[in-house]
Amino acid sequence: MSIVGVHPYADKFPMLSDGELDELAESIKTVGLLHPLTVTNGGLLLDGRNRLEACNRAGIEARTEVYAGDDFAEFVIACNVGRRHMSTGARAMSTALVLAADGRRKDNGRWERHSVHIGESSNIDLWRKALNQAGVVLDFAPDLASEVVDGTLALDAAFKRACENRDYETSLLEEEKRAEQRETDARTFLEAKAPDYLTGNEAPSVSKARWEADFKREAATARREAEEAERAAKAERDIRYSLYTGCAQSILPLAAKRNIPAAEFMDGFNAKELADLNASAYTADKIEGAISFLSDLLEWTKK
Repeated sequence: MSIVGVHPYADKFPMLSDGELDELAESIKTVGLLHPLTVTNGGLLLDGRNRLEACNRAGIEARTEVYAGDDFAEFVIACNVGRRHMSTGARAMSTALVLAADGRRKDNGRWERHSVHIGESSNIDLWRKALNQAGVVLDFAPDLASEVVDGTLALDAAFKRACENRDYETSLLEEEKRAEQRETDARTFLEAKAPDYLTGNEAPSVSKARWEADFKREAATARREAEEAERAAKAERDIRYSLYTGCAQSILPLAAKRNIPAAEFMDGFNAKELADLNASAYTADKIEGAISFLSDLLEWTKK
């Protein structure tokens, strides 16, 4: 059967170097093509890309045979995992690429059941670890896969970088969840405390921040007003204290003189010896006013 192209699964494994292909071409010239190429019913090459290229270089027509099975992925992997020129990491990555292309990589970051046993080497634990690492690379650093397959980057190094990407993506997802929760909490708060602040033009967290700014401003204004009111009340209390104290300071000494005639008490009075304010109190008008006030005060004490 004529070959019409290469199956995409076969392309997941690397070709031999030019030097190795030349050696293979010389071997085919000498002993012929020992193993035919394997193709699908549609003529796509499943196995034998290196032999095909060597035959072309040697000028020999390659023989083909049709693959009779139905699992192209497992066949391609089985034909290539024994390559001695590939490291375990490179083989695991190529295998992972084939399995992923065949739909055997789940959305939860796991291989389908029994997939890790496909292409397994003599050390199943080492192979399972390598294939799982390759899966992580495909999930979080797929651009590094070709370097691992080519052998220019170790699988361990690619896996480390993929884990860093995974952790970063995880942190972004967690921050997105926290942001969503903040918006939900802000909306719940505003619905209960300040529904008028909820608008369709801004995020609930922004509306809540606006409410908090207004609340702080109003609270500061209320504090200032309360402090001013307290200062005014204190000033009023001080005035009353001064007034009542002055009144008491007038009543007490006068009460002590109640049995002394006023003429005797005032004997020797000299207005010039007093300050003008005190001297002006000793007038008929002022004394009559004081008598009137004291009369009312007397009635107040009897209530």
